[in-house]
Amino acid sequence: MRFIPIFVTLVLLGLAASCGGEGGGKKGTITGTVTLLQRVELPPDAELRVSLEDVSLQDAPAGLIAETRIPAGGKDLPLPFELNYDAGLIEDSHAYSVRGEIFVGGERRFMTTQSYPVLTREASSHADLILMALESQASTRPLVGTHWVLTELAGRSLTKTPTGREPHIVLLEEEHRVVATGGCNQVTGTYQLAEGSAITFSQLVATQRACSDGMDRDRALAEALEATAQYLIEVDRMRLTDASGTVRAKFQAAAIEE
Repeated sequence: MRFIPIFVTLVLLGLAASCGGEGGGKKGTITGTVTLLQRVELPPDAELRVSLEDVSLQDAPAGLIAETRIPAGGKDLPLPFELNYDAGLIEDSHAYSVRGEIFVGGERRFMTTQSYPVLTREASSHADLILMALESQASTRPLVGTHWVLTELAGRSLTKTPTGREPHIVLLEEEHRVVATGGCNQVTGTYQLAEGSAITFSQLVATQRACSDGMDRDRALAEALEATAQYLIEVDRMRLTDASGTVRAKFQAAAIEE
């Protein structure tokens, strides 16, 4: 009777060894980066999903080999990634591709629109992915020509001013002019765009009207513009940051006032 448990144990160990020898051995890693085609800021709940797929059969759905999920909200782009996979599942005669997607609030907002081959058929284990916004994101407001209502300045949220004049900023294409107000005086100047989302404001001057409210915001807004080094847009929201990445002002897009 004592031989039965030993025999069963040996059988189970043999089965475990057999299972571990196929598809459970050596691991591989695919590295790469993710960049967005559109210049937008990802919200805090954005999640990057990178998948390794078997795309050998043209008329069949891709077979999922491995997937990794990475929090992407507020992170700098290009965003690096590492995708681990079971090397025992890879066959030299098959074709494999990496796919990238970004989900916001559980909804897919960005995805790759081309194939990124990896691993076999002379492809490497590195892929630099470019993701494109889906149609739901197509309404992203342009920087230039949009009436941007000031909602936060120097870390403080703003409400409608007693004077009734809405603090805002508008960047005009003509001569790269900028027109803004904190609620009292009009601030004008010029802006200059550079590589990526870099932007600088210069030659800022303001009218000298006296107001019971808004003059302090005029000065603070002008200071924020002078310190600005980059802009970030998420659909209909924009923020201006300085060279250190500190947010100097936040805006909400609105219809242009007539």
